[in-house]
Amino acid sequence: MFSKLTFMSWNCRGIMSSVPYLVECLKIHDVDICALQEHWLRRHCVNVLDSIDSTYSSVNPKCVDDSYHEAFKIRIEEGVTFIVKSSIVKYVDSIDIDDTRTIGIEIHTIHSKSIYCFCVYLPASSKPFEHFRIYVERLYDIYMVYSQLGTVIFLEDINAKVNGSRSFSSVRDKRSETFAKFLDELSLVSLHLQFFGEGNTFTFQSYESGPTSAIYHILISKDISLVDSARVLDDHSFNVSDHYPIIAKLTLDNTVIADIETKIKQCKVSWKRAREKNNLKDFSFATSQYLWDVEIPNLGCSNSHIECYYSNIVEAIQKAETETLPHKTFVKYLRPYWTQPVNALNEHMAFCRLWISNNRPRGEHIIFQEYISA
Repeated sequence: MFSKLTFMSWNCRGIMSSVPYLVECLKIHDVDICALQEHWLRRHCVNVLDSIDSTYSSVNPKCVDDSYHEAFKIRIEEGVTFIVKSSIVKYVDSIDIDDTRTIGIEIHTIHSKSIYCFCVYLPASSKPFEHFRIYVERLYDIYMVYSQLGTVIFLEDINAKVNGSRSFSSVRDKRSETFAKFLDELSLVSLHLQFFGEGNTFTFQSYESGPTSAIYHILISKDISLVDSARVLDDHSFNVSDHYPIIAKLTLDNTVIADIETKIKQCKVSWKRAREKNNLKDFSFATSQYLWDVEIPNLGCSNSHIECYYSNIVEAIQKAETETLPHKTFVKYLRPYWTQPVNALNEHMAFCRLWISNNRPRGEHIIFQEYISA
């Protein structure tokens, strides 16, 4: 199964004024994963992110006051979060990173490695270079760990210049040279600067038609041919930020888009009936027959051959199951999840509601006594 995931990265420069444009981008481009930098929200206002669009949820947000809990006045120049489409948020797990400028999520896939996405906001050029260098080293460590587990994607505002096949800058400051070395060592490329990129090469333009530069990017390994397209969106009257969003579409093998849980519920094996009808022997025989036809890859084979071998094994077992074992469906109105412990908790809650509706009596009152003994 082949599906696509659409990623978006944008430094919104304050989410409160950027909601109309963000909602339009999410809908028009059918974005699955959106990485936002500089939302400028404090922790007590973070629920705003979940009210942007009913079909999206905020995942793993970091706020501007997470590192300054005691401070009343803080510089509102940070804040990162992921906005994830509700249909795939159940396949997404947060990655715990002890840093207010970097957050991560893991996207679970089927029959393939996970996708690890990191939303990053590196220190601005007004900050000391040493501060910037430390954060680049942290990114290096993150990539070295998670690239062994799956595909790594950085969606980040790096506040440094990056070159690509569509753009080359002869201006090389310490920050740009440091980040260029980081990209070279890890074989990472900026998607919108490659030959297939569309739209502008710059992602930042200072207000009143000032200087332009490409200071934030979607980065992925140049050895992974997953990219379908990448483009920088044109300026828009709703865009009050001085940054332009980047949209990238990736074609992924066996991704999370299909609602697999629904399929599993529809094809759940009835093991009780299988034992009663002695179907297990038939299942064992059919499995061995189908697995006999699966060709074992040779030594030194590629990863794709191993993935194919794995898929063929799974398909053989599933085929044997479908042909020999009885199945049952999830019948909602029968409430199979309503177990005895749940029933006991429901009865306790009934006593609790009765006690509350009678103004919470105390002492020897019969309703109170029934409530505490429940």
